[in-house]
Amino acid sequence: LQKAKCWGYERNCTAGQRHGLPTSGCLNDRFLQEFWNSVDFGYVQERREEFDKLLLCRPGAQQQSMLQCSKYTRYCKAQNLFIDFTGLRDPHNRDKFRENVFKQGQIGGDCVLDRQLLQAQGDHKSPLQSWYAELENFSSMKFARDKCDVTIEHPVIFMKMDWGGNMFHHFCDFFNLYVTLHVNGSYFDRNSQIVMWDTVKTPKIRVTLLQRGTPENEKIFRQIKNQKDLEKVFDDFPDLELKVVEYDWRKMSFKEQLSVTHNSDIFIGMHGAGLTHFLFLPPWAVAFELYNCDDKDCYYDLARLRGVKYVTWSDGGNPVNTPKPSEQGKHHKYGQNPKFWNWRFEPQRFKEILSEAREYVLNHATYKSLISKKLSKQ
Repeated sequence: LQKAKCWGYERNCTAGQRHGLPTSGCLNDRFLQEFWNSVDFGYVQERREEFDKLLLCRPGAQQQSMLQCSKYTRYCKAQNLFIDFTGLRDPHNRDKFRENVFKQGQIGGDCVLDRQLLQAQGDHKSPLQSWYAELENFSSMKFARDKCDVTIEHPVIFMKMDWGGNMFHHFCDFFNLYVTLHVNGSYFDRNSQIVMWDTVKTPKIRVTLLQRGTPENEKIFRQIKNQKDLEKVFDDFPDLELKVVEYDWRKMSFKEQLSVTHNSDIFIGMHGAGLTHFLFLPPWAVAFELYNCDDKDCYYDLARLRGVKYVTWSDGGNPVNTPKPSEQGKHHKYGQNPKFWNWRFEPQRFKEILSEAREYVLNHATYKSLISKKLSKQ
């Protein structure tokens, strides 16, 4: 523990300081060095040296963007890019790694592009070998950040996953992710995002939020007083599609209500008669009773009878997440009953429970089989 150690690719790291250097199994020093260059941190060192030579888009004095890659664009890092993903909107595409996603003007940055140097990296243009197909139309451009639909300020790692069908292929992906962090000179933190690069359009998870009347109707209780705050949570889940409904026979026929319910993957609502619709959910769905108002078994039993997953509000071990009541005592007869109050909920805790429901749907065998069949027909 007292000895100075390093990975081996650092500029001042000597061979004797390398962490985990093998000392047996190699015939001589030449084979030892070849092993280190091929399957150890010598590989990282070579990629980092390539990075130093391939600054493809150089920031100027007043420019903030940058693009830098290893040879053949096998690893790349960039800052302050503009990316237009509208090219992904192709419902007939069945190619997991489509090569024509970006046209001129759809990906670039405010930097000085060396196009000749970029074009020289195209020899390994292939879905799982490089990022050249995605970067060959990279452009120097000025763009206004306030015109973007989404601006991301924290680190994002794009990965092309080999194949998620078994652990062998996943190990390849995990290893590449680990190597990428060393090549990039970055480290994991809780504010990083890892995005699986996949150009096949997959169906969104359908979420139905059943609201009890409108805020203007003071005769209806168990309303969600901060419903808009909860709806904003869905902005953090691009694969969730929210539909807010009010099951009122004067506005929506019973047949239409059944259609909405049966086509819901996650069904959310406050304790109330409308949750009888749990009985009509598909088998992979999550029945999310937002708050049971201390009547724990009523709609839990209905979900159990239907055979679907049931969840309800919990504070997650933090009293701050306890639902906040309002309008207590307002009802002329049952004012002390929590079923006749309105409620507020912590958006962050709602996000956590929603995330768990999402994971359940995504991992349900029947749902995965259904999505697989849909994609095969596209």
